[in-house]
Amino acid sequence: MAKQLVMIISLLTLIAGCDKSLVGDCFVKRGSVKTESRFFDQSFNSIQCHDMVDVVIVPDSTHYVEVTAGENLLADVTTKIEGDFLIIDKESNCNWTRKFKKPTVYVHLPMVRTIEYRGNGTITANGRLKGDTLSIHIWMGGEKIDLSVEYERVETYHHSGTTDVILNGKAGDLSCYKHSMGKLKLFGLQTSNGYIDSKSSTDAELWVTDKLDYKINFEGDVLLKGDPQVNKIEQNGNGKLIRK
Repeated sequence: MAKQLVMIISLLTLIAGCDKSLVGDCFVKRGSVKTESRFFDQSFNSIQCHDMVDVVIVPDSTHYVEVTAGENLLADVTTKIEGDFLIIDKESNCNWTRKFKKPTVYVHLPMVRTIEYRGNGTITANGRLKGDTLSIHIWMGGEKIDLSVEYERVETYHHSGTTDVILNGKAGDLSCYKHSMGKLKLFGLQTSNGYIDSKSSTDAELWVTDKLDYKINFEGDVLLKGDPQVNKIEQNGNGKLIRK
């Protein structure tokens, strides 16, 4: 009983110290799920994701987004253009008071060049993404990016976080920088030439047909599908290159 009383007092103290308008917003019901279309005066070819928002990339001839969320919370999901980037964020921090369901943003555009992941949602696509170069940068989070792609060059950068990258399709060249705990699952991505710099405790799965250059400097293994020429640039720690 005493513990419950302390928790109640702590919660009331927290609410009393908050901005009153924000606290009031936290207890507004989400409302029925609605979809809102948003159009822009300028184009974009890159996506930056923040907070707990799921993103679905839709190959299309035009640039716009569709936001699906509770009708009272649509305004919490922000979408703006800065340079070549569409920046997706969520202003509300009230998930502790509501039944949790992440908003979904459907991003329509002809081609994606860069994805910056700084949130805790999934990124998927309706169809195969195509282009010349695709760069994926992961800075935090713990969900996954799962895409079907066909690019001349694919680059993945695990800077921090535990987000998994799962890619299927084809690429001419592949370059991977893996310095965090997120998994790299590319057995479904056939590539001609590959490079990986692995300094991680988790494994990386690659499919390379012609040549692979690699660095391994921690415990995670590089699991290799295919029979390419292999060039060891650097290898320290317990991680190994293992042919599958």
